[in-house]
Amino acid sequence: MIASDALLHRLEQDSSLAAALVWPGDFDVDRRDPIEDLVLPSGELLHPVAGCGAGGTYFLCGEAGAEERPVLYADSEGQATLIGANLVEAITLIAVLPFWRDLVKGFTISDLGSELRADHPASSETSEPSFR
Repeated sequence: MIASDALLHRLEQDSSLAAALVWPGDFDVDRRDPIEDLVLPSGELLHPVAGCGAGGTYFLCGEAGAEERPVLYADSEGQATLIGANLVEAITLIAVLPFWRDLVKGFTISDLGSELRADHPASSETSEPSFR
């Protein structure tokens, strides 16, 4: 089984692992219904794997079992971006920088990390990585 497919299967089977990605990463495998149907110009298939609280959807691109399956994030406002060469890379980004979507808006990692720690001080004392 290819790494992306294996990781998706594990997230679907292990609710505690899936729950760990919901906060602070806002990657929820129980939110798989995209707001709009998307089609890639290449015609490659898009398989929704998770959603976020803002209405965005994460998609694996291509056929199940394909060697390469990039991850596309499409927000609720019609913007989309590739966030990983595969699901393992995308989950790594989400785990390390759970606020990655705000970086393109001009915020710094330091500011966003400080805000995250201020909003959730109990969590940052125990399990949050350092964002300095």
